[in-house]
Amino acid sequence: MKRTMRILILMLCFLTAAAAIFAAASQEDKSGPITLVVWDFKYGEAEGAGPPFKKMDEMFMEKYPDVIIEHVAQPHDQYYEIMRAAVSAGEGPDVAMFHAEQRAYVMADFMVTLDDWIEPIRSEIPDSAWIACTPNRDFADGIKMVPLTTQGLGFYYNKDLFVKAGLDPEDPPKDWDDFLAACETLKQADITPFIWGNVPAYNTNWFIRTLATNFYNNEELAGFATGETNFTDPEFVTAIKMIEELRVKEYLDPEGASIPLFMDAIDKFKNGEGAIFLGLLSDIAHWKDFNDALGKDKVGFFPNINHPDAAYSDRLVSMGAGLGLAIMSWTEHTEEAADYIMHYVSGDAPLQFVGQTGAVVPNSKIDYGALGYDLLTEILQYMQTNAVDDFVAYVPAGANNDLQAYDELLFNSQEISVEEYIDFVQASLENNR
Repeated sequence: MKRTMRILILMLCFLTAAAAIFAAASQEDKSGPITLVVWDFKYGEAEGAGPPFKKMDEMFMEKYPDVIIEHVAQPHDQYYEIMRAAVSAGEGPDVAMFHAEQRAYVMADFMVTLDDWIEPIRSEIPDSAWIACTPNRDFADGIKMVPLTTQGLGFYYNKDLFVKAGLDPEDPPKDWDDFLAACETLKQADITPFIWGNVPAYNTNWFIRTLATNFYNNEELAGFATGETNFTDPEFVTAIKMIEELRVKEYLDPEGASIPLFMDAIDKFKNGEGAIFLGLLSDIAHWKDFNDALGKDKVGFFPNINHPDAAYSDRLVSMGAGLGLAIMSWTEHTEEAADYIMHYVSGDAPLQFVGQTGAVVPNSKIDYGALGYDLLTEILQYMQTNAVDDFVAYVPAGANNDLQAYDELLFNSQEISVEEYIDFVQASLENNR
């Protein structure tokens, strides 16, 4: 009996000790490093965003040693299907990258509202970027992402070709009559005035979106969604006639109607085969792309072509935000995730991304001058003072798709007239509202 009692006491002591060890281990696990899982469709790029993202993650973990970043590269072409599956299951990454558009905002209910979390950096990033990070361009809906990139359009020009034609490389022709005269001067010098690629009609679409910002203010652009602004308006018709005049006079590269914008037309400009190119501000066909190809002092920029009938001048079309980072609602680490996404868009980390990819993080506190690209500094000044909404944000998606289809019929094959074009696109706009 005594032996049995001793055995029971020993077993009890053993169980008590084991419980204490288990409790201590559990407490240790609880207070140890946490893992943040991050999904995006850029991390796998060997020569793009992948290397700077790795470096930015390392910088974060040095600053926050109690957090481990598990960054997962998801396939670009299946990304939104994968994210929708995660949302259906109610589990997945703590942080996810999205385009700042409706493909993401259909999942907005599963994103953490960030208004309180981003307060430390709210004033560093313009409202034009923050509003694009709300589901309906309305701050009342709450901010669902931090804007990792901003996007826009503008005209780049080859300074050496301007000099060759006798044009002033430091005074680009921004007014309509001056622009036409410069194009004629370039043409007479056997220089293609304007490189473009219109298969499909992306470049024409970029033209329309850029010119529209000089004819409409933001409220009028919003009227494309409500019916107060239409494609039959004289402002829109004038913009279309501007593009058509450039085509008819062969100031637009005649080969452009049969070549893709990506990458054929872009490479033609980078190879010095034409003087002017309507490109992007971020991602590709941008300031870094062209500076690295032609030389840092060989490329100029202006935001728009100023028509005398336009109400405004030098307006820069801006999408506000291109890519954003969101915190998913099921995370158990919201505070750490908030630190992570703010790290990506503020402080020293974004220079890793910008310097290697040419993307533009829309934060006024970033020392972009450290990269040594004067052209970027010039573009940022326009972005801060002259940025106007992209009308694609207000034109229904179906109408914008039809717009590009009719662009090809008018500008590529010349199967329809300007008047027929206006009738067709207006009918599509009304049907898609």
